[in-house]
Amino acid sequence: MKSTFRLFTLVLMAMSVFSCSKDSVKEFEEEINRGAVTITAGITSDAKTKTLLGDTSGESTKVYWEEGDSFILSIGGEDYTFDINPAYSNENPSTYATFTCADAPETIAAGDYVAKYSNATTPTQQAGTKEGLSDYQYMEADIKVDTERNLEDVSIKFYTKVSVVELTLTHNDFTDAAVSSIALRNGGVAVAEIDGSASFTGDSNGKIVVYFAVPAGKEFTSTTITAVCGEKTYVASINSALTMAEGKLYQVKKSMTQRNIVASGTCGANLEWELTYTDDENSLTLSITGTGDMYDYPMPSPVAPWGDYAPKIKSVELPNGLISIGDGAFAYCEALTTIEIPSTVTLIGADAFSGCKALLSIELPSGLTSIGNSVFYGCESLSSISIPATVTSIENAAFYNCKALSSINIPAGVTEIGSYAFYGCKVLSSIEIPAGVAVISSRTFSGCESLSSISIPAGVTEIGSYAFNACSQLSTVTFESGSQLKTIRYNAFDGTAISSIEIPATVTSIGIKSFYNCNSLKTVNCKPTTPPTLGNSAFNTSVAGFNIIVPVASINEYKTQWSTYATYIVSE
Repeated sequence: MKSTFRLFTLVLMAMSVFSCSKDSVKEFEEEINRGAVTITAGITSDAKTKTLLGDTSGESTKVYWEEGDSFILSIGGEDYTFDINPAYSNENPSTYATFTCADAPETIAAGDYVAKYSNATTPTQQAGTKEGLSDYQYMEADIKVDTERNLEDVSIKFYTKVSVVELTLTHNDFTDAAVSSIALRNGGVAVAEIDGSASFTGDSNGKIVVYFAVPAGKEFTSTTITAVCGEKTYVASINSALTMAEGKLYQVKKSMTQRNIVASGTCGANLEWELTYTDDENSLTLSITGTGDMYDYPMPSPVAPWGDYAPKIKSVELPNGLISIGDGAFAYCEALTTIEIPSTVTLIGADAFSGCKALLSIELPSGLTSIGNSVFYGCESLSSISIPATVTSIENAAFYNCKALSSINIPAGVTEIGSYAFYGCKVLSSIEIPAGVAVISSRTFSGCESLSSISIPAGVTEIGSYAFNACSQLSTVTFESGSQLKTIRYNAFDGTAISSIEIPATVTSIGIKSFYNCNSLKTVNCKPTTPPTLGNSAFNTSVAGFNIIVPVASINEYKTQWSTYATYIVSE
């Protein structure tokens, strides 16, 4: 594919060797003598621009070094800002521009450095015109210096860190009409948008063209475009996936369809919602706009204001600036297959996605600290999920009956995993319990039929009732060295496939039927010197060759305390 992005080079050199007048050389020498380091930015492209974002016909947005521009060079861990010298700026295309920094060293040592150029704080928000993109350039370069070098010996190649999407939007209603509030969305979240303060007028064919700059490397997999014309909302979908390459211009031409409003209202102090459809009134889009916290709609009642329409909601659009998703917000949205949660969200309420049977995957925002009660309860199509490192607790029934969930990462910082958290996750084949977890709660992993092995961290003091019950493929259970385990509650490992197990020396209690229906369990190596209290039917003695190994000095005490199993007890 022909690249439409061109590189430019900054050549750093002492002005005393730059081809210019004697007076200029003298002025530069005086500047250096005052401690200022001067850099000349050489422009290598024919158009003499800092960067080009071109289309297939070769048209490009020209961005020149201008008065007020600056770039930052990181040297030895310190950031040095090089500002343009107004005396040498040029409104017209120039072969060079001069930058100075009084604090920068004249030489730099061997090492890795970074140079950055930006003249915008928010490079993803545009005025929508191609000319406006010059206000939102963000570029970065990695520099490797092998030996100590004078600054004039160092060259830097800058690469733009954004790509551009050119949208050509068409609808009859746009003919000679003002169009505003245009948004490019990925998974419902606005990646770049023009708010209602801007306006674009459709031509005689109902066509408008707008431009967005978006972060390079961003992948668009479920993309929609929304636009407002008058009081009506319009939508178009981009069916193919797009991956934003640095400096590339993506041209997208779409005919838009009017959205029909079904219902609307408020769902937070500063949040509004709207239910719409395009062609199929049984395929609804729930759009939430605004900022802040969403109201809670606790289960089983009251339901969210769009609750009566929940089975027909196929897509949900959430705004950047949303802080929390309320309890029960999207419960029983059975047709919802995917959703993107904005990075601004820090709280997802209980039952938020409960009963979303068609939800396939979800990526949680990095600021999340907890996965609440029953958040993904009954999401039976959910096959993958990425849990951010900030999460410290996974609460009760969080992934209850997520039948398709085959793997999950539990962050190292998690200290609490609630009851029924992974109950009925039938294809979950492996899981790592973090070291900070102290209690494995009741039925946490019950019914995880594909789980084959588990390692219990040393810090776990209690394994709850039915914790691993009916994990029919679980054949290996190990306790980490230094185990502090005290209690194994009733039916904890009932119905597993373990053939042997070593009970840690710290255990003081083994509950009723803890290892009952373990039809392969032949060897129980019990390390405590004092026999733990033992519940009825703790072991299945019908397994051929079954025996319990205990410390030599404690064999008589075990036979007395565990009299039901006396004939099966042997010493080490």
